[in-house]
Parts: sequence; C-alpha cells; structure tokens
Amino acid sequence: MAKAYIMINCDKGFGEETLKELRRVKHVTAADVVYGVYDIVAVVQAPTMSAVEETIINKIRKVKGVSSTLTMLVAKT
Repeated sequence: MAKAYIMINCDKGFGEETLKELRRVKHVTAADVVYGVYDIVAVVQAPTMSAVEETIINKIRKVKGVSSTLTMLVAKT
C-alpha cells in the first residue's frame, strides 16, 4: 500500500468547504485543518504509488479552494 501526506494551502475563506470536498475524494483517508504554514493536512493511501499520484494531481489539486500543495511520500512504515 502506498501512502502520502499532503500539506495544503487554501484560498482565503475556503478552508471548511475545501476540507469537506477533500474528505470525499477517493483514497483520502484523513483530512484535518491545522495551524501553521499550511491550512490542511491530508493523508492519501492507495494500492499503488501511481494511484496516489493520480489522486494528488488529478483530484486534490483540482478541489476548489486549493491554492498549493506539498507532498511527502512515505518511504517506510
């Protein structure tokens, strides 16, 4: 199973709406609002690394309100 942590910045005023939409994305197993440099942290788990990449590039980055992301691929659990 492949896994990644996605640090997300949101456009002003979109935090809650973006969080709800992220939680509906297939392979997103968790999404939480955080304090600090980023607004939301999401966890993506999928059977393959290509499925993780597909989720990040074609789904998470297209969610309304997402202005930028930083992806940390899990190397070892």
